[in-house]
Amino acid sequence: MNNNRTKSEHKRELIINASMKLFTQYGFNNITMKKIADQAGVSKQTVYSHFGSKEELFTAAMSDKCMGLILGEEDLSPEQPAASRLLQLALDFGQFITSEDAVKTHTLCAFESQNVPQLAVVFFEAGPNKLINMLADYLAAKDEQGELTVPQPRWAACQFLSIMMGEAHMRAELNVPDTQTAEERDDYLRASVKFFLKAYAPE
Repeated sequence: MNNNRTKSEHKRELIINASMKLFTQYGFNNITMKKIADQAGVSKQTVYSHFGSKEELFTAAMSDKCMGLILGEEDLSPEQPAASRLLQLALDFGQFITSEDAVKTHTLCAFESQNVPQLAVVFFEAGPNKLINMLADYLAAKDEQGELTVPQPRWAACQFLSIMMGEAHMRAELNVPDTQTAEERDDYLRASVKFFLKAYAPE
């Protein structure tokens, strides 16, 4: 049973990776489940056994890629101190949003949203909105514990993520070479976390 489950999870991962590669390279409408199956090295029946439709597969791929590269739900447990956890989140998030996969995915959704509007909704719900909600819940818990003062957790979560994007993200989206070193980018993120913590420090 355990071996079968492992094989199933492995095939699911192959399908997710294949779909993301094809979606970002050729666009959502130009890809079929058969092409995804061929790219993944599995049968079309196997793809449908995991995902009932191309839209469902896209949703799963967005969720896996957007969240899997940043954090898991257990990584924002209220027991973790705000300063250290938010710093690690900032560093991980900053690296993720400038990655080739993230930029390609964002570009895909922006382009395809004209013809397939629901894709942008799927991307937002599976990626950005899920992270905003998780971070808002964490900040609300920190407010209850008295570690921070956060009267509007969702606003604060959006502020945190927006600040962390910085110049590196703007350059990545426009395909403009980044002149900052990795150390300079990390210094910016550390300073931004300090700024955020100071803004929401207990009164």
